[in-house]
Amino acid sequence: PTPVLAVGDTEDSDSAMFGKVSDVRLLPTGALAVADAGASAVLLFDSTGAPLGKRGRKGRGPGEFAGQISLARLSDDAVAVWDPSQSRWSAVRVGGAEIPLLPDSAGDAAWTHAGVIVLGEGLI
Repeated sequence: PTPVLAVGDTEDSDSAMFGKVSDVRLLPTGALAVADAGASAVLLFDSTGAPLGKRGRKGRGPGEFAGQISLARLSDDAVAVWDPSQSRWSAVRVGGAEIPLLPDSAGDAAWTHAGVIVLGEGLI
């Protein structure tokens, strides 16, 4: 089979771009968000597979993740990140400014494997 999208250095098989991939979301723009639980970060790629950067790191503060993380699409250029170790939602934008943490009211949010976040006020 022919790959649809190659991410990273396909010529150097010894390079390890990912530690422990826990989730992946393809956005409508063609950008790709990869949750890497090994790096406690979300890695971002454009529609050609070129790296756009990394959001997050290991920790318990704002913009930090403590364990296995999951992704859900928020908009054409953003994903919500669920960190069950901290019972916290964060949001990551593919380009531009960071998005602040979702409000504490997200604590009663329901997660579905279909990638939908349901808050008390309705859907995101």
